[in-house]
Amino acid sequence: MSTFLDSTFQDQAQRKWTVRFDGRTMRLIQEELGKNICDAFADPQQFMEAVTPAEVIAMVWLAIRDDARQRQVDEDSFLAQMWGESLLKMNDAFWGALVNFSQPPEMLSPAKNLLEKTTRVLDKRRAAKIAELEALTEEQIEQLLEGSFTASSTNSADTSGPTPKRGRTAK
Repeated sequence: MSTFLDSTFQDQAQRKWTVRFDGRTMRLIQEELGKNICDAFADPQQFMEAVTPAEVIAMVWLAIRDDARQRQVDEDSFLAQMWGESLLKMNDAFWGALVNFSQPPEMLSPAKNLLEKTTRVLDKRRAAKIAELEALTEEQIEQLLEGSFTASSTNSADTSGPTPKRGRTAK
């Protein structure tokens, strides 16, 4: 029985991929994306909140790119098959691979628990925000939109004033 967390997923073309982070992948992610995956170990919750889905996909691509090239799958072909359930499974594989990369086998169970707890907290926050949005009345939405339009119009540069005159300046 493997002590590692699952880090595999299938794309919509039923191709199975395994996400594996190592020093080389960590360097590629730093160089190509400007992300340091070690930030996930310093503050996992902050990292999870800060990383976007597009960044997760890009990091996964860098982790599987060599395998994809051997299979003659280019990035566009891979991305075209990443939607729906495949994206969800890929996301799980990403976090599993990150935990596998960062923890010795005897620490995988506590790390998995921390990951699950952090994910639950983030899911609750997301659900609360969605509930807030769904509870808005049309009038509240109109007020919010009016406020944003008013704010954006007062923040825009005023170009209606006089323009500076060209010509000689005082010496």
